[in-house]
Amino acid sequence: MKRLGLSLFIFALTACGGSSSGGTNADSGNAGGDQGGGDQSGGSAQAIDCSADKSERSWMPVPEYAGSYSAYEGDYSTLPNGGGLDPENFVGIAQLSIVLMVSNSEEGMMHPGPRWTSVDAQLTQYLDYSHNAEGETWTFTKHGVDGDGTEFNQHVNFKLEQPASCGYNEYHYEDDGSLASVFKSSKYEWTMKTYDAGTQTGLIETEIQPDRSGRTVSQDFESSSDYPVTIMSWDKNGENILLEYCKTAEGSDCVSSTAP
Repeated sequence: MKRLGLSLFIFALTACGGSSSGGTNADSGNAGGDQGGGDQSGGSAQAIDCSADKSERSWMPVPEYAGSYSAYEGDYSTLPNGGGLDPENFVGIAQLSIVLMVSNSEEGMMHPGPRWTSVDAQLTQYLDYSHNAEGETWTFTKHGVDGDGTEFNQHVNFKLEQPASCGYNEYHYEDDGSLASVFKSSKYEWTMKTYDAGTQTGLIETEIQPDRSGRTVSQDFESSSDYPVTIMSWDKNGENILLEYCKTAEGSDCVSSTAP
């Protein structure tokens, strides 16, 4: 979701960071897990190579996009919440967030990690990197008091994951620790779930075919509309785009129009 990707980017611009967490209790709303999990032996060599050409080796561990590119490159604004969810863009924003955090850290760009720290007045922010056989994790945490007077106690703000299978996942948390959103992707599909106070409010699912044609289904669980589901499909050229407004995610009882 564009809004959440942007929030991650803004968080990085303010030199935010995170505290290590070995596991992710993904859909439970709990940002916990074993603190300091995974192999954090000091060197920041990339644990796995998920670059598309299997040649990219960064001195700083960053997630890489290895998914299937969609043929559609247009505007997703016609979908609820702008929900096109291009994982390539998500990964790019995550890479930039990590680089900005590290470059603005107390330790500096040449520090090998696995932790980087940023201090601004009474607020200390961390980025922790860990990896093991299951993949890599980047966790952004804040501790102290921010400019609005909100107090945080080792609060996990968001977490990024690159599984050994080379998918890409994001978990965002509210200030009270509840889950705000989960984004999960693999080569040919990706999903975004949004939450409010522990209740799921939305679901966006995209599938890309080997020929790069695809289909996105967006559901707004809070909508009062007679057609709370938006379905968008496109062909292998990213054309013949069809928007359908439906009563169900299965595509029943729909009104449709061709997207401009």
